[in-house]
Amino acid sequence: FTKSTIANEDTLLARTNNWNPVKQLRERVRRYGIERGIGNKFGISVKGDSFTNHDRRYLVNYFKSIYDYLNGTVSNSFEEAKELQKHAPDRSVRTLVETRPDQIDEEWCTFLLKLGVSIVEIGVQSLDDAVLALNNRGHGVEAVIRATSLLRRHGFQVGFQLMVGLVGSNIEL
Repeated sequence: FTKSTIANEDTLLARTNNWNPVKQLRERVRRYGIERGIGNKFGISVKGDSFTNHDRRYLVNYFKSIYDYLNGTVSNSFEEAKELQKHAPDRSVRTLVETRPDQIDEEWCTFLLKLGVSIVEIGVQSLDDAVLALNNRGHGVEAVIRATSLLRRHGFQVGFQLMVGLVGSNIEL
């Protein structure tokens, strides 16, 4: 693991708060002196790891807790929490998650939409199959093309995460 994945500010904040999304949001709001309940518009970014590696029930509960925090009330279900977001005093207006291109399929696209995700960043890393193979990335360029197409067809904004200086890459690539 690199320092950027285990010791950056976001990771330390998450670890300090036992990975609890509400505690992390509460701490961010406190640190930045944001007044709650006055019409704030939040962009939620769930960064690190591959989002689609996690159990869907866990992810639904994770997002329910985020929406409940922004709504200022605890709802009885995810569906209720998401519905309350439409007119809540503080709202999530942009939600981003990260994942691998080889983990995107129709079912995941539908599920991400249900959660309220609007942007998906995929770990492309390189657009050279030989470099991807040499670095054991587990996917090729075709997976990137397929995932991008699926995500765009479902209306997501798509971001590519690239890695500079991977083994086997050179200035001509």
